[in-house]
Amino acid sequence: MYTKKPTHCHIELTTKCNAACPLCPRTTFLENTNNQLPTKEIDLEFFKRIYSMKGFEEIRHWEFCGNYGDPIFANHLIDIASYIRNVSNHKITIRTNASIHPPKWWENLAKLNCDVIFAIDGIKDTHEFYRRNTSYDTVIENAKAYINAGGAATWQFIPFLHSEHEQNDCIKLAKDLGFTSFITRVSNRFITPKGVNIKSRIIIEKNGEKTSISEPNAFNNGEHCITTEDEYFQSLLNSPVDCRACKDGLVYISSQGYLFPCCYLGHIYFKGVDDLYSKELMLMLKQNKLSISILDLRINEADEILNHPVYKMNIPNSWKDNSHLNPLRTCKRVCGIEKHRFAPQTYNQKIDFNESSNSHI
Repeated sequence: MYTKKPTHCHIELTTKCNAACPLCPRTTFLENTNNQLPTKEIDLEFFKRIYSMKGFEEIRHWEFCGNYGDPIFANHLIDIASYIRNVSNHKITIRTNASIHPPKWWENLAKLNCDVIFAIDGIKDTHEFYRRNTSYDTVIENAKAYINAGGAATWQFIPFLHSEHEQNDCIKLAKDLGFTSFITRVSNRFITPKGVNIKSRIIIEKNGEKTSISEPNAFNNGEHCITTEDEYFQSLLNSPVDCRACKDGLVYISSQGYLFPCCYLGHIYFKGVDDLYSKELMLMLKQNKLSISILDLRINEADEILNHPVYKMNIPNSWKDNSHLNPLRTCKRVCGIEKHRFAPQTYNQKIDFNESSNSHI
Protein backbone atom coordinates (compact mmCIF):
# COMPACT_ATOMS: atom_id res chain seq x y z
CA MET A 1 0.00 0.00 0.00
CA TYR A 2 3.04 2.27 0.47
CA THR A 3 4.89 3.53 -2.58
CA LYS A 4 7.81 4.74 -0.46
CA LYS A 5 9.24 4.12 2.99
CA PRO A 6 7.42 5.68 5.96
CA THR A 7 8.59 9.09 7.19
CA HIS A 8 6.24 9.58 10.16
CA CYS A 9 5.89 7.09 13.02
CA HIS A 10 3.06 7.38 15.53
CA ILE A 11 3.78 5.31 18.66
CA GLU A 12 1.62 4.36 21.60
CA LEU A 13 4.23 4.03 24.37
CA THR A 14 1.76 2.75 26.97
CA THR A 15 -1.87 1.83 27.57
CA LYS A 16 -1.75 3.55 30.96
CA CYS A 17 -3.65 6.77 31.67
CA ASN A 18 -5.18 8.43 34.71
CA ALA A 19 -8.13 9.98 32.92
CA ALA A 20 -11.61 8.59 32.33
CA CYS A 21 -12.74 10.67 29.35
CA PRO A 22 -16.25 9.43 28.45
CA LEU A 23 -15.66 9.12 24.70
CA CYS A 24 -12.24 7.45 24.97
CA PRO A 25 -11.98 3.81 23.83
CA ARG A 26 -10.21 2.93 27.10
CA THR A 27 -13.25 4.04 29.15
CA THR A 28 -16.46 2.06 29.57
CA PHE A 29 -19.98 3.41 30.01
CA LEU A 30 -19.50 3.65 33.80
CA GLU A 31 -16.07 5.31 33.56
CA ASN A 32 -14.20 2.11 34.35
CA THR A 33 -11.20 0.98 32.32
CA ASN A 34 -12.05 -1.23 29.33
CA ASN A 35 -11.44 -4.78 30.61
CA GLN A 36 -10.36 -5.92 27.14
CA LEU A 37 -7.33 -3.65 27.40
CA PRO A 38 -3.94 -5.18 28.32
CA THR A 39 -1.40 -3.17 30.31
CA LYS A 40 1.55 -2.87 27.95
CA GLU A 41 4.46 -0.50 27.43
CA ILE A 42 7.36 0.13 25.05
CA ASP A 43 10.69 0.47 26.82
CA LEU A 44 13.92 2.15 25.71
CA GLU A 45 15.61 -1.01 24.45
CA PHE A 46 12.68 -1.97 22.24
CA PHE A 47 12.44 1.59 20.94
CA LYS A 48 16.13 1.51 19.98
CA ARG A 49 15.40 -1.62 17.97
CA ILE A 50 12.44 0.08 16.31
CA TYR A 51 14.54 3.16 15.52
CA SER A 52 17.16 1.12 13.66
CA MET A 53 14.82 -1.30 11.86
CA LYS A 54 14.94 -2.00 8.15
CA GLY A 55 12.02 -0.17 6.60
CA PHE A 56 12.19 2.77 9.02
CA GLU A 57 15.33 4.41 7.62
CA GLU A 58 13.39 7.42 6.29
CA ILE A 59 11.42 8.26 9.43
CA ARG A 60 12.00 11.87 10.48
CA HIS A 61 8.99 12.46 12.76
CA TRP A 62 8.28 10.50 15.96
CA GLU A 63 4.85 11.17 17.42
CA PHE A 64 3.92 9.82 20.85
CA CYS A 65 0.19 9.52 21.52
CA GLY A 66 -1.83 6.34 21.04
CA ASN A 67 -5.34 4.96 21.17
CA TYR A 68 -5.59 4.01 24.81
CA GLY A 69 -2.77 5.52 26.86
CA ASP A 70 -1.06 8.83 27.52
CA PRO A 71 2.68 8.93 26.74
CA ILE A 72 3.60 10.83 29.91
CA PHE A 73 2.56 7.73 31.87
CA ALA A 74 5.22 5.66 30.08
CA ASN A 75 8.23 4.94 32.25
CA HIS A 76 10.66 5.51 29.38
CA LEU A 77 9.31 8.61 27.63
CA ILE A 78 12.12 10.93 28.73
CA ASP A 79 14.75 8.27 27.98
CA ILE A 80 13.30 7.64 24.52
CA ALA A 81 13.03 11.34 23.67
CA SER A 82 16.61 11.85 24.93
CA TYR A 83 17.81 8.98 22.77
CA ILE A 84 16.20 10.46 19.64
CA ARG A 85 17.63 13.88 20.41
CA ASN A 86 21.13 12.48 21.02
CA VAL A 87 21.28 10.67 17.68
CA SER A 88 19.26 12.97 15.39
CA ASN A 89 17.37 16.21 14.91
CA HIS A 90 14.16 14.37 14.07
CA LYS A 91 10.86 15.99 15.02
CA ILE A 92 9.33 14.76 18.29
CA THR A 93 5.63 15.36 19.03
CA ILE A 94 3.97 14.44 22.33
CA ARG A 95 0.18 14.57 22.80
CA THR A 96 -0.91 14.50 26.43
CA ASN A 97 -3.45 15.46 29.09
CA ALA A 98 -0.42 16.77 31.07
CA SER A 99 -1.98 16.08 34.45
CA ILE A 100 0.90 14.32 36.21
CA HIS A 101 4.57 14.92 37.12
CA PRO A 102 6.02 17.85 39.03
CA PRO A 103 6.98 21.05 37.15
CA LYS A 104 10.67 20.02 37.23
CA TRP A 105 9.86 17.02 35.04
CA TRP A 106 8.29 19.34 32.49
CA GLU A 107 11.29 21.66 32.62
CA ASN A 108 13.52 18.69 31.80
CA LEU A 109 11.26 17.71 28.91
CA ALA A 110 11.54 21.24 27.52
CA LYS A 111 15.28 20.73 27.08
CA LEU A 112 14.66 17.96 24.53
CA ASN A 113 13.19 20.24 21.85
CA CYS A 114 9.84 18.47 21.57
CA ASP A 115 6.50 19.79 20.36
CA VAL A 116 4.02 19.09 23.15
CA ILE A 117 0.29 19.26 22.49
CA PHE A 118 -1.66 19.87 25.69
CA ALA A 119 -5.28 18.63 25.67
CA ILE A 120 -7.20 21.35 27.52
CA ASP A 121 -10.93 21.47 26.82
CA GLY A 122 -12.03 24.52 28.75
CA ILE A 123 -11.31 26.57 31.85
CA LYS A 124 -11.22 24.86 35.27
CA ASP A 125 -14.42 22.82 35.90
CA THR A 126 -15.39 22.94 32.23
CA HIS A 127 -12.17 21.17 31.30
CA GLU A 128 -12.53 18.62 34.09
CA PHE A 129 -16.12 17.76 33.11
CA TYR A 130 -14.79 15.87 30.07
CA ARG A 131 -11.15 15.23 31.07
CA ARG A 132 -12.25 13.31 34.12
CA ASN A 133 -9.73 12.49 36.86
CA THR A 134 -7.43 15.27 35.64
CA SER A 135 -6.71 18.55 37.42
CA TYR A 136 -6.95 21.74 35.37
CA ASP A 137 -4.70 23.57 37.84
CA THR A 138 -2.03 20.86 37.51
CA VAL A 139 -2.23 20.95 33.71
CA ILE A 140 -1.78 24.74 33.62
CA GLU A 141 1.05 24.60 36.15
CA ASN A 142 2.85 21.99 34.07
CA ALA A 143 2.26 23.92 30.85
CA LYS A 144 3.72 27.05 32.42
CA ALA A 145 6.79 25.14 33.63
CA TYR A 146 7.31 23.65 30.18
CA ILE A 147 6.83 26.93 28.31
CA ASN A 148 8.94 28.99 30.73
CA ALA A 149 11.76 26.49 30.30
CA GLY A 150 11.72 27.12 26.54
CA GLY A 151 9.39 24.34 25.38
CA ALA A 152 7.14 24.69 22.33
CA ALA A 153 3.54 24.08 23.40
CA THR A 154 0.24 23.81 21.54
CA TRP A 155 -3.17 24.07 23.25
CA GLN A 156 -5.62 21.56 21.74
CA PHE A 157 -9.30 22.26 22.41
CA ILE A 158 -12.17 19.86 21.69
CA PRO A 159 -15.42 21.87 21.80
CA PHE A 160 -18.51 20.30 23.34
CA LEU A 161 -21.91 21.79 24.02
CA HIS A 162 -20.87 22.52 27.59
CA SER A 163 -17.55 24.14 26.63
CA GLU A 164 -17.82 25.83 23.22
CA HIS A 165 -18.65 29.17 24.86
CA GLU A 166 -15.15 29.17 26.43
CA GLN A 167 -13.21 28.68 23.20
CA ASN A 168 -12.27 32.36 22.81
CA ASP A 169 -11.27 32.54 26.49
CA CYS A 170 -9.02 29.52 25.96
CA ILE A 171 -7.44 31.11 22.88
CA LYS A 172 -6.69 34.29 24.82
CA LEU A 173 -5.26 32.40 27.79
CA ALA A 174 -3.13 30.20 25.53
CA LYS A 175 -1.63 33.28 23.91
CA ASP A 176 -1.07 34.99 27.27
CA LEU A 177 0.69 31.92 28.69
CA GLY A 178 3.07 31.66 25.74
CA PHE A 179 1.66 28.72 23.80
CA THR A 180 2.89 28.81 20.22
CA SER A 181 -0.43 27.74 18.71
CA PHE A 182 -4.04 26.76 19.38
CA ILE A 183 -5.81 23.85 17.70
CA THR A 184 -9.55 23.24 17.61
CA ARG A 185 -10.55 19.64 16.87
CA VAL A 186 -14.17 18.58 16.73
CA SER A 187 -14.79 15.04 17.95
CA ASN A 188 -16.10 12.45 15.51
CA ARG A 189 -17.13 10.15 18.35
CA PHE A 190 -20.77 11.16 18.34
CA ILE A 191 -21.26 8.96 15.29
CA THR A 192 -21.80 5.31 16.19
CA PRO A 193 -20.25 2.41 14.24
CA LYS A 194 -23.63 2.08 12.53
CA GLY A 195 -23.50 5.65 11.29
CA VAL A 196 -26.06 7.11 13.66
CA ASN A 197 -25.28 10.61 14.88
CA ILE A 198 -26.40 10.41 18.49
CA LYS A 199 -25.41 14.06 19.23
CA SER A 200 -24.91 13.25 22.93
CA ARG A 201 -23.74 10.38 25.10
CA ILE A 202 -25.28 9.56 28.46
CA ILE A 203 -22.87 9.29 31.38
CA ILE A 204 -23.60 7.61 34.70
CA GLU A 205 -21.97 9.59 37.48
CA LYS A 206 -20.43 7.86 40.49
CA ASN A 207 -23.42 8.86 42.58
CA GLY A 208 -25.71 7.11 40.10
CA GLU A 209 -27.08 10.27 38.50
CA LYS A 210 -27.17 10.66 34.72
CA THR A 211 -25.58 13.47 32.75
CA SER A 212 -24.42 13.79 29.16
CA ILE A 213 -21.63 14.91 26.86
CA SER A 214 -23.06 16.61 23.77
CA GLU A 215 -21.89 17.83 20.40
CA PRO A 216 -21.27 21.59 20.13
CA ASN A 217 -23.90 23.74 18.45
CA ALA A 218 -21.27 24.91 15.99
CA PHE A 219 -21.18 21.40 14.57
CA ASN A 220 -24.65 20.16 15.38
CA ASN A 221 -26.23 21.03 12.04
CA GLY A 222 -26.88 17.54 10.72
CA GLU A 223 -24.85 18.02 7.54
CA HIS A 224 -22.50 15.21 8.53
CA CYS A 225 -25.35 12.77 9.22
CA ILE A 226 -26.63 9.98 7.04
CA THR A 227 -30.29 9.26 7.59
CA THR A 228 -30.44 5.46 7.91
CA GLU A 229 -28.14 2.59 8.82
CA ASP A 230 -28.64 0.97 5.40
CA GLU A 231 -27.77 4.23 3.65
CA TYR A 232 -24.68 4.57 5.82
CA PHE A 233 -23.31 1.10 5.06
CA GLN A 234 -24.07 1.48 1.37
CA SER A 235 -22.22 4.80 1.37
CA LEU A 236 -19.27 3.08 3.07
CA LEU A 237 -19.07 0.45 0.36
CA ASN A 238 -19.14 3.10 -2.36
CA SER A 239 -16.82 5.59 -0.67
CA PRO A 240 -13.37 5.99 -2.28
CA VAL A 241 -10.53 5.77 0.24
CA ASP A 242 -7.89 8.49 0.19
CA CYS A 243 -5.54 6.82 2.67
CA ARG A 244 -3.70 9.34 4.83
CA ALA A 245 -1.15 6.74 5.92
CA CYS A 246 -0.16 6.10 2.32
CA LYS A 247 -0.16 9.77 1.36
CA ASP A 248 1.73 11.00 4.43
CA GLY A 249 4.08 8.05 4.84
CA LEU A 250 2.55 7.29 8.25
CA VAL A 251 2.75 4.12 10.36
CA TYR A 252 1.39 3.34 13.82
CA ILE A 253 2.98 1.14 16.49
CA SER A 254 0.82 -0.03 19.39
CA SER A 255 2.14 -0.50 22.91
CA GLN A 256 2.19 -4.25 22.25
CA GLY A 257 4.60 -3.69 19.39
CA TYR A 258 2.18 -4.33 16.53
CA LEU A 259 2.72 -2.33 13.34
CA PHE A 260 -0.47 -0.92 11.82
CA PRO A 261 -0.87 1.59 8.98
CA CYS A 262 -2.67 3.98 11.34
CA CYS A 263 -4.13 4.27 14.82
CA TYR A 264 -7.66 3.65 13.54
CA LEU A 265 -6.79 0.14 12.39
CA GLY A 266 -4.98 -0.26 15.72
CA HIS A 267 -8.27 -0.07 17.66
CA ILE A 268 -8.42 -3.82 18.31
CA TYR A 269 -9.58 -3.79 21.94
CA PHE A 270 -13.26 -3.04 21.68
CA LYS A 271 -15.52 -1.72 24.42
CA GLY A 272 -18.75 -3.38 23.33
CA VAL A 273 -20.37 -5.83 20.94
CA ASP A 274 -21.56 -3.04 18.63
CA ASP A 275 -18.04 -1.81 17.92
CA LEU A 276 -17.76 -3.14 14.38
CA TYR A 277 -14.52 -1.47 13.46
CA SER A 278 -12.19 -2.94 16.06
CA LYS A 279 -12.93 -6.46 14.81
CA GLU A 280 -12.40 -5.93 11.09
CA LEU A 281 -8.64 -6.25 10.76
CA MET A 282 -8.61 -9.26 13.05
CA LEU A 283 -11.30 -10.83 10.86
CA MET A 284 -9.25 -10.13 7.74
CA LEU A 285 -6.25 -11.89 9.28
CA LYS A 286 -8.41 -14.86 10.29
CA GLN A 287 -9.94 -15.13 6.81
CA ASN A 288 -6.43 -15.39 5.40
CA LYS A 289 -5.39 -17.97 8.03
CA LEU A 290 -3.01 -15.49 9.62
CA SER A 291 -2.27 -14.45 13.19
CA ILE A 292 -1.72 -10.91 14.44
CA SER A 293 1.83 -12.06 15.14
CA ILE A 294 2.66 -11.23 11.52
CA LEU A 295 2.32 -7.55 12.56
CA ASP A 296 4.56 -7.96 15.63
CA LEU A 297 7.76 -5.88 15.53
CA ARG A 298 9.15 -7.92 18.40
CA ILE A 299 9.58 -10.88 16.07
CA ASN A 300 9.56 -9.28 12.59
CA GLU A 301 11.46 -6.48 10.89
CA ALA A 302 9.41 -3.47 9.78
CA ASP A 303 10.15 -4.04 6.10
CA GLU A 304 8.95 -7.66 6.38
CA ILE A 305 5.61 -6.46 7.69
CA LEU A 306 5.28 -3.58 5.22
CA ASN A 307 5.95 -6.00 2.35
CA HIS A 308 3.62 -8.71 3.65
CA PRO A 309 0.54 -9.49 1.49
CA VAL A 310 -1.68 -8.03 4.22
CA TYR A 311 -0.15 -4.61 3.48
CA LYS A 312 0.53 -5.16 -0.20
CA MET A 313 -2.82 -6.69 -1.18
CA ASN A 314 -5.41 -7.40 1.50
CA ILE A 315 -5.78 -3.92 2.98
CA PRO A 316 -5.70 -1.90 -0.29
CA ASN A 317 -7.92 -4.47 -2.04
CA SER A 318 -10.53 -3.97 0.68
CA TRP A 319 -10.93 -0.36 -0.47
CA LYS A 320 -12.27 -1.32 -3.88
CA ASP A 321 -15.94 -0.60 -4.56
CA ASN A 322 -16.72 -4.25 -5.20
CA SER A 323 -15.07 -5.53 -2.02
CA HIS A 324 -18.13 -6.70 -0.09
CA LEU A 325 -16.53 -9.59 1.80
CA ASN A 326 -14.49 -7.40 4.14
CA PRO A 327 -14.41 -3.76 3.01
CA LEU A 328 -12.49 -2.49 6.08
CA ARG A 329 -15.18 -0.01 7.00
CA THR A 330 -12.64 1.65 9.27
CA CYS A 331 -10.75 2.86 6.19
CA LYS A 332 -13.93 3.67 4.32
CA ARG A 333 -15.20 5.69 7.26
CA VAL A 334 -12.09 7.61 8.32
CA CYS A 335 -10.38 8.22 4.97
CA GLY A 336 -13.54 8.06 2.89
CA ILE A 337 -16.80 9.42 4.25
CA GLU A 338 -15.42 11.38 7.19
CA LYS A 339 -12.67 12.95 5.12
CA HIS A 340 -15.37 14.70 3.12
CA ARG A 341 -18.06 14.91 5.78
CA PHE A 342 -15.99 16.85 8.30
CA ALA A 343 -15.20 20.06 6.43
CA PRO A 344 -11.72 21.34 7.33
CA GLN A 345 -13.00 24.75 8.37
CA THR A 346 -15.22 23.04 10.95
CA TYR A 347 -13.25 19.97 11.90
CA ASN A 348 -9.68 21.18 12.38
CA GLN A 349 -8.51 24.74 12.82
CA LYS A 350 -5.11 26.01 13.89
CA ILE A 351 -4.10 29.47 15.08
CA ASP A 352 -0.38 30.15 15.05
CA PHE A 353 0.30 32.91 17.55
CA ASN A 354 3.76 33.61 16.15
CA GLU A 355 2.36 34.29 12.70
CA SER A 356 -1.10 35.47 13.79
CA SER A 357 -2.64 33.30 11.09
CA ASN A 358 -5.36 30.70 10.81
CA SER A 359 -4.87 27.45 8.97
CA HIS A 360 -6.49 24.05 8.55
CA ILE A 361 -4.70 20.90 9.70
